[in-house]
Amino acid sequence: MGSKRNGNDKRSSAGLNMKTFPLNVVAFFTLLFNGCMLFQPAPEVVIQPAFDRTEVAVLDFASKGENISQRHGVYTADKLTESLFLTGKFSLIDRTLVRDAEKFLGITSATPASADQLQKIGLRLKARYLILGNLYNFNESENFSLDDNRYLQISFRIISVATGEVLGMATHKVDSGSGNSEYAIDKAINEIILKIPGIKD
Repeated sequence: MGSKRNGNDKRSSAGLNMKTFPLNVVAFFTLLFNGCMLFQPAPEVVIQPAFDRTEVAVLDFASKGENISQRHGVYTADKLTESLFLTGKFSLIDRTLVRDAEKFLGITSATPASADQLQKIGLRLKARYLILGNLYNFNESENFSLDDNRYLQISFRIISVATGEVLGMATHKVDSGSGNSEYAIDKAINEIILKIPGIKD
């Protein structure tokens, strides 16, 4: 009797372990994902000393991905211009003038500007530098994820109008799972600004 009971106990224990195994796997990956979310990568910002931060024009950002539109590309350019100005360390061309010039030359966030168009808009605005950027909303669950984890990535480069040389680049990815794209854009830009050399001085 004792041996039979022990056999039943072992089978019950094995069955319980098999039942809880999938739950343990889910819990493990959930904790792993949450840990990754707590330690999102910092913004990557590289700016050459030749960029003197004067007469800068920020063009509309190109917008890609689900639930993201040209309106968000305009909002991102407006927000970046405002944030750079508030540091007191940049001379910027008003976004109204920039948008008028973009419209005149047929430049939109849906159609990347050619080298010739960039040269023309720079001369028209009397800008020394142009900031061109991309706004991308994507879902990492397309690769592997237990949840619908949405991210928003902002990247931009700084180009000399005179030479066409790239003098700076920045990129940053933030969680946009709440669905509030403007909040995610603000967060990404604010964190990028803090990584620009000399801003904290």
